[in-house]
Amino acid sequence: MKKALVLSLVFALGLGFAVSAQTLSGSWDTTITIEPTAPTITIVTDLSVDYTVGAWMFTSNLGLSEAGLTGLDFAVEGVLGAFVIDSALVFDADAVAFTSWISGVTVSIAGVTFGADFTLSTGTRLLLHRHGFA
Repeated sequence: MKKALVLSLVFALGLGFAVSAQTLSGSWDTTITIEPTAPTITIVTDLSVDYTVGAWMFTSNLGLSEAGLTGLDFAVEGVLGAFVIDSALVFDADAVAFTSWISGVTVSIAGVTFGADFTLSTGTRLLLHRHGFA
């Protein structure tokens, strides 16, 4: 009886992981430049990670050099019912500070598409940009 219980538990967990359809992908690019005349070495690395869960994709981009952080941003896009949502969060690597957060949402009802964009950036208030309908 214990073996059947353990086997059914393993089967249920395996089925749960298979059904969730998660995908982790990305790229890692590194460029190493060696200058022999003036002995210097420059290293630049870009890392991009994409994580997909169902109808949602989460993206992260990171840039590094020998001086430190050169870029950092995050993005998400997906579908929630009739709504299509996208959002991006950007940071300034030089000042090590928040730069902007841009989000958008669109919905199609009876062949008419409505949308809005929201922008939040440093030094400004929240801005709302309304799309027309198509």
